[in-house]
Amino acid sequence: GLLASFGFTALYTVFTLVAGRAADGNNRAVVATLAAAGWSLTTAAQGLAGSFDSVLATRAVTGVSQAFLTPPAYGLIASYVPESRLATANSVYASGIYVGGALASLSILLDNQLGWRGTSILAGGLGLGIAGVSALALRDKDKPKEEAEN
Repeated sequence: GLLASFGFTALYTVFTLVAGRAADGNNRAVVATLAAAGWSLTTAAQGLAGSFDSVLATRAVTGVSQAFLTPPAYGLIASYVPESRLATANSVYASGIYVGGALASLSILLDNQLGWRGTSILAGGLGLGIAGVSALALRDKDKPKEEAEN
């Protein structure tokens, strides 16, 4: 209960508001990439945790890190996708939480082979690889002119 509720969700909710401000004032591609790298690192660190308190701390930082992805992602989508297809693009992005949940439920197969620690380390390592690709490929297009003037 505590790991899923306060340890993750409460902090995620609060920090999403902070993340929106960070995405508005900074390079959105960098914010999104750092968020993915941060939550990947804490996912891997969870596998190395030696106590309940350590797992709780990594879950808390994971929640904070994940909060910093969605605000810049919606901004990036808006800058890459024509307005006539923006709703579809946003719905594809939003469906990712459910695809991720389905894939996470399949992690039980890895858990049976690697244990929860090994599964956390593997998932974190894969996430770091994806964050690395993002760092190389994702660019923040110029924000609209009226935003640049404010």
